[in-house]
Amino acid sequence: GRLAQNLLRDPKRIDVASHTDAHENIEQRLHWADNVNHKNALLDHILTRKEMEQALVFTSTQRDADWLADRLADMGHHVASLHGGHPQGRRNRVLQGLRNGQLKILVPTDVAARGIDVPTISHVINYGLPMKAEDYVHRIGRTGRAGRNGLAITLGERMDVGMIRRIQQFTTQNIPVAVVEGLEPKSPEPKMFAARGEGAPAGRFGGKPFGKPGFGPGKSFGKKPFSPRGGSEAFAPRERASFDRDAGSFEPRAPHGSDSPRSPFDRTASVGRVDHKPAGFAPRKPGAPAGKGGFKPQRPRTGGFTR
Repeated sequence: GRLAQNLLRDPKRIDVASHTDAHENIEQRLHWADNVNHKNALLDHILTRKEMEQALVFTSTQRDADWLADRLADMGHHVASLHGGHPQGRRNRVLQGLRNGQLKILVPTDVAARGIDVPTISHVINYGLPMKAEDYVHRIGRTGRAGRNGLAITLGERMDVGMIRRIQQFTTQNIPVAVVEGLEPKSPEPKMFAARGEGAPAGRFGGKPFGKPGFGPGKSFGKKPFSPRGGSEAFAPRERASFDRDAGSFEPRAPHGSDSPRSPFDRTASVGRVDHKPAGFAPRKPGAPAGKGGFKPQRPRTGGFTR
């Protein structure tokens, strides 16, 4: 601005990129895996490609990082893990080995990977999804450095649908789904978002949220229809609904205690009866605590002193 021109010589302007900015030199892919074995097969295929120079394979926990690094080392890869549980000296040696090319694969966690700037990193693989959507942006930013192109691959299972949805909403970008020939998932692709026009606002990213109740044609959020007080439905116990996250459907469960003919405290039995008392009800004796027998009423106290 004008103040900087008056006080500084040859000022430089630095613009910080937003998390919604598109990474034009980073290609993003999403591979769905049926299970852990399928995910490992996809990872092995990606790491053995010719175009892979160096790769960061992110995990969610330190234990997963050590386990995956040992597995890849047994397969013959030059690999090491990197997380906060390692001493600083070891972390420095690992980063130096990555910079000079001794290591081809690094298995880090989110905290340990902050600040890694190695231009030869061609692949970033999300083996484990991040805990926060913003960590995904930091992860894929480790590739595509110094004007190079990069590839960010996410290996997701059905349980990762929620986090992948939040990542797409946070970045306002869709992650294209890719399939490896010969390693296609056997289970159907999980539904991320339904098509627009099914009850969700037009401005919502990608349509209605997957599995959200109350959306769809004919659904209304207005007042509930009037039910007469004397009707049995007015006092019927509500059924608890169990939500199937994978199928996206509701299956009502029977209310607690429904296997018995009728609960003694069922309110439906008291409709229209004034003198109704639940079964097993007995009036408490005067002066006796609840559930305590053998107590006598206290004698009234007299005023003044007594000898």
